Amino acid sequence: MDEPVLPQRGRPLLLKKDSNFTQLVVDRVAGLDGAVYEVLFVGTGDGWVHKALNLGSHVHLVEELQVFEPAQPVESLVLAGRKKLLFAGSRLQVAQLPVADCGRYQSCADCVLARDPYCAWSRNGSRCVRSDGLNGSHLVQDVLGSDTRACAMPLVGTQGAITPKNVTVAAGTDLVLTCRLGSNLAQALWTFEGRALPAQQALVLHDGHLRALVVPGAGAQHSGTYRCVAEERGLSSRKGLRSGL
Repeated sequence: MDEPVLPQRGRPLLLKKDSNFTQLVVDRVAGLDGAVYEVLFVGTGDGWVHKALNLGSHVHLVEELQVFEPAQPVESLVLAGRKKLLFAGSRLQVAQLPVADCGRYQSCADCVLARDPYCAWSRNGSRCVRSDGLNGSHLVQDVLGSDTRACAMPLVGTQGAITPKNVTVAAGTDLVLTCRLGSNLAQALWTFEGRALPAQQALVLHDGHLRALVVPGAGAQHSGTYRCVAEERGLSSRKGLRSGL
C-alpha cells in the first residue's frame, strides 16, 4: 500500500497493552432499550479472545477469554449468528464459544455492570439470562449507563454471611489467595483481620477476571482472615479466606 489506512473516526477503537490483534468479527445485538449495539470479538496472537462493546465515544471491554493454551495465535474467527456461537481457530485447534455466558454473573449488579447487550437480569428467576427475544418489566439491563438502581438490591455490608475458605501453607513458603471477579472493571481490595492490607505488604497479580494476592515467605504473623472485596462503581461483593501455617 502506498498510504496507511486511517481509522474512520481518526483514532483506534480499541487499544490493549501487550496484545497483538490478529482477527476481528462484529455482531450487532438489539438491546432492551431498542438500540442496536456492535459487539466486537477480537482474537490475539497469544490465544485470547477479547469481547468489546462499541459505544461510539469509547469501547467497553466486556470480558477476556483464553481459548488456546499453550498460547497459539487466533488465526480465524467465525460467528454462527442463529446459534449464538463463536468459533475460534488456530493452526492446531478449533474452539467453540457462546457469544455470551450470562450465567457467570451471580447478582443483578454484576449482570448490569457487565454492560453485555446479550444479557439481562431476570427479576422472576433471580438470575442473569440471555435477553434475545425477551421483553418485559421483569428484565433489568442498562448497556449505556450501567445504572444498578433498578436492581433494588441491598448495597455494601448487606450481602449476608460469608463462608470462608481455609488455605494452609508451610511456614516460609508463599501464601497465594485467589479472588474471582465478575467484571473487567472491578477492583480487588484486600483486608487482613479487618484492616486494609497495605500495598507494600503483598503483590497482587492480574489474570483476566482472576486476582491473586501473593505474600512471599509467609510466617505466623500472616495467619488469619483475609477478605477480598470486588468493588465497582460503589457496589461491592465479598469473599472470605482464612490462612493457616
